[in-house]
Amino acid sequence: MRKVFLLLSLLVFTATVFAQAPVKKLTEREKKISEINRELESSTVMEVLQKCNNDIMKSIKDKEPLSAMKYSSFAFVIDNRFVKYRWFIADTGLSRKWLKGVWKLLAYMSKTKSYIKSERLSGHSQTAKYKKAIEYFNLAYSRFVKLIKKPVKVSSKSVRKAKLGKARWQRTMRKKYKIKKNEEF
Repeated sequence: MRKVFLLLSLLVFTATVFAQAPVKKLTEREKKISEINRELESSTVMEVLQKCNNDIMKSIKDKEPLSAMKYSSFAFVIDNRFVKYRWFIADTGLSRKWLKGVWKLLAYMSKTKSYIKSERLSGHSQTAKYKKAIEYFNLAYSRFVKLIKKPVKVSSKSVRKAKLGKARWQRTMRKKYKIKKNEEF
């Protein structure tokens, strides 16, 4: 009976593994096309920030604090996906300076959380420094919530200028890599 069960489970496992389509690797041309055609919406940015806020709020309500690594991952996502994106202002109309402020707050919250955890593990949870760190963490979180509620937009003139620059860049890149305007991979 066990042999039949093991044989059937092995058969089902191999069938599911080999039935999946292989992952297609993008060619260099396809990567360039996706880079040139990339669009970012302000709603996407706000959704990511709201998700960060919801995760933090949920951890506070459940009294299960998030690890410092989680705050770092939030900051990493914001930094790599949005702050370093060349055409952030052209696509979203949001201020890069505002987003950097949000990113810095998340990075600060990560450092503060790691300090709080190390102090708690070493048994120094009643010291004045520990209490001050918790106070600073709560202050940083309240600032984070305020920043998310009121995103800063840049002037329409700046957005138009950035959009014009992006359109010129796209035109130049399409010409350089011989890509048709509506070509996708």
